Amino acid sequence: MLKVCVSLVLGVSIGILLPLNVAAHSGDLDPAFGTGGTVTNDFFNFDDEIFAAAIQPDGKTVVIGNVQVELNVYRQAIVRYNLDGSFDLSFGSNGKTFLSTNGIPTIALQPDGKIIVGSSIHQDFALIRFDQNGNQDQTFGNGGLATVDFFGDAAKVDAVLRVAVQSDGKIVAVGYANSGDYLAVARLNANGTLDTSFGNGGKVTPGMGPGFEEGCALAFLANDKILVAGSVAEGASLASDNDFALVRFNADGQVDTSFGNQGKVITPIGDGDGTRHATDMAIQADGKIIIGGFASLKFALVRYNADGSLDATFGNGGKVLGPSGATAALVIQCDGKIVAADLSSYLNSDFRLVRYNSDGALDGGFGNQGVATTVLGGSDYINALALQPDCKLMAAGVSRKSGRYNDFALARYMAAATNAPVLQADMASGRALVLDSVTLTGNPFSVSSDLNFSADHRTRIMLFATNLTLAPNETFSSVTVKVEDGAGNIRMLPVEYVGAVPRFEWLTEVIAKLPDELAHAGTVQVSITHGSESNKGSFFIN
Repeated sequence: MLKVCVSLVLGVSIGILLPLNVAAHSGDLDPAFGTGGTVTNDFFNFDDEIFAAAIQPDGKTVVIGNVQVELNVYRQAIVRYNLDGSFDLSFGSNGKTFLSTNGIPTIALQPDGKIIVGSSIHQDFALIRFDQNGNQDQTFGNGGLATVDFFGDAAKVDAVLRVAVQSDGKIVAVGYANSGDYLAVARLNANGTLDTSFGNGGKVTPGMGPGFEEGCALAFLANDKILVAGSVAEGASLASDNDFALVRFNADGQVDTSFGNQGKVITPIGDGDGTRHATDMAIQADGKIIIGGFASLKFALVRYNADGSLDATFGNGGKVLGPSGATAALVIQCDGKIVAADLSSYLNSDFRLVRYNSDGALDGGFGNQGVATTVLGGSDYINALALQPDCKLMAAGVSRKSGRYNDFALARYMAAATNAPVLQADMASGRALVLDSVTLTGNPFSVSSDLNFSADHRTRIMLFATNLTLAPNETFSSVTVKVEDGAGNIRMLPVEYVGAVPRFEWLTEVIAKLPDELAHAGTVQVSITHGSESNKGSFFIN
């Protein structure tokens, strides 16, 4: 079964930050994972397929997919893997938990490690929560299950295609309602009840077009705005082509009319002879938005500026069309390069990653002329990608060995060798991991605060990086922190401390001061330089 919308979520906290390991060649398999960098699992000698994955705070990987338990009988399975790719036997039953549901699931992790599964049950949005040990959490919804019905039509399906957890613990799910009549968004409180402060009683259907609509990716932006990517039909008939779609919501669920065309962006791509379908989205550190998918049976990427306009500096007028295939999943690497999983030959393919430079050109330094290929069984494909905090790539999907059914499949790839620091950031949103040095709270920041216990009352922020170690004769003055505001103004932040984080010695803490000149700067881009400049992340200044 080929998944159209894929889901992968990476949580951000100090606890997930792993030691940085680098390889001689970018895109090499990580030999510390599984057998030579890959893992395949067969459960009942039938078809199995991973659809989504998430990285836990301790670095373990949680995946969810469909497992065929007997002829024509499927279950959804959550499986947890150790860092070396082995089953985590402390989870569920020997590393696995089976659900009595099927369909195409998605997954997200709460900050406390609990697992949210999104799918469809009884034709409704379905969200199921499990505790850290793989047991259904009875404190969530009704016995661990929360459902959302958008229009009450029992003959039509409401389905979750992506789920994510806000910083305040509220849960946002996107997908479609009424069997694709509407792109649909729901927000739930942490206990599984609908958040009535959002949209219409916790639900939003913005109405994107005359026919089919769906949302298959989301990201949280500054000021708690929510960006949803998906697809929308050009016409009301079933034969109508689909286009890429974006819609941005304010924190209360109302469409943000300052984005695109009254809050919405519809983008045709390709020659029009065949459907266009979005599958994934990534947000760059500078706020630019990339949607991946396919157009007229070709691999497709589109990049937008933060306001929803096409970015003319990317590809051909903001668009990149590759060979036959589809973008299955998408991530932005620590150095800002774009990696996509390519389904170039779905029925006879391998794990295939394609990397692009920031201008949309193929990166010839990655794999073989920009393409890294891994042969697992003979008919393999990727449904999900994750970028670990140490910049390694995790790919998850399917391997089909000759004469056999599909198996769960994972592969982990090494990061490019680099001497630059790696600023820790949320790969889903481009936000750097930045904390107030006294209150240990995150965005937004004010440049002055009486709580910072300093004579000048300037706020000190803490940034975190890997691959940053001072030599014995070096002081913190050898490290610089640069920020750039939305107008392109660049300022250097005074650095006051650089040192290892206790119990996470591979992780370096950098404390810098916010000057008066940054008051009301809004979203800024930040980077750290120690010999070479790091990747960029963003944070918000009041």
